[in-house]
Amino acid sequence: MESKFTSTRMVTVALAVLMASFAPAAYADKCSTETVAGDWVLTLTGTIVPGGVAVGAIARGTWDESGNITNGTEARNVGGGYADETVTGNWTVSPDCTGTLNANIYESGVLVRVSVVSITFDDDSAEFRGVQKSLTLPDGTNVPVVITLEGHRQRAASITTSDNAPGTPQSVAPSGAALLKEPSVIGFGSTASACYPLGHACAPGSANQCCSNMCGQNHYCCDKPLRSMYCTSSVQCCSGLCLNHRCSGS
Repeated sequence: MESKFTSTRMVTVALAVLMASFAPAAYADKCSTETVAGDWVLTLTGTIVPGGVAVGAIARGTWDESGNITNGTEARNVGGGYADETVTGNWTVSPDCTGTLNANIYESGVLVRVSVVSITFDDDSAEFRGVQKSLTLPDGTNVPVVITLEGHRQRAASITTSDNAPGTPQSVAPSGAALLKEPSVIGFGSTASACYPLGHACAPGSANQCCSNMCGQNHYCCDKPLRSMYCTSSVQCCSGLCLNHRCSGS
């Protein structure tokens, strides 16, 4: 009986050790500032606790692979008072897909508040939820608030093709990219040469038609030849597909 009990305990311990060894791997590289990089749109709703003043806002920005915000803007309404604002800052992201958003908000170039938000990513890093952790005025005053956020990453545009022969301006119609009807001109005077811009149709084997010297698998000019390269639109990827801001495809 003692031997059976000991064997059972050893198996239980072994399973526990095995599960523990798998636990870190479950989160390894699942989320990071690189995997969530891209263009995001946000919605904020809540209340300033003193007086129960209602708060609403929409915002957008681009987060780079280091987690820094660029082109951040916000339109907010607090108790009926509207303002357009700009946003700088960053976020930190843990492998378990939790993180912290730090934002400096400006009106007409003047800092008006500093916001810290606890966030959690879901839906394969295409969305996040957040709750306000602190809201601080430039003089250091902490404002009690109850504000929640929802963020959605803007999907990369897909490529559509028609039956027109490759090399004609109508054969590729990428959404979100400028499709020029005329080739771009590189150089000046007698040395000037024409080439097709990013997203323009190109003939197979004629990469030199493209200003990037790369013609993708779907016969359009591209500038990112390797899979897993960071992208914001499928027109950039020579593989023909930008998924979660990474070039992919077969």
